[in-house]
Amino acid sequence: GLCALVCLAFLSPPAEASDTHTISNRNDFVALVAGAQLSALGVTMRIEGDGRIRGEMLGTGLSGRWHWRDDLFCRQLSWGDRRSKEECQTVTLISQTLRFTGDAGEGQSKDFWLRR
Repeated sequence: GLCALVCLAFLSPPAEASDTHTISNRNDFVALVAGAQLSALGVTMRIEGDGRIRGEMLGTGLSGRWHWRDDLFCRQLSWGDRRSKEECQTVTLISQTLRFTGDAGEGQSKDFWLRR
């Protein structure tokens, strides 16, 4: 299967519960990621307010599109000659880490360090 961001995760130290916030709407999400770089092992990317995703994965250009559906972040990515299917994920802010959990919150989680 396609790995994209599914196979790569950067695990951060546990944060205190008070530092954990579920992001449940587009406006809060855009305010959080605007101008920020998200990074994990082998991946750096920017998620733009206009629906674009751009970055690099293991030295290969990464691009994609995203939108908000109900309380989920939905995205489709392309890198090299690969293209992922659309996946909708929950988003949780844990201190300075964004955790994306696939399959609408029921799947695997990927953590990205949020840098401004």
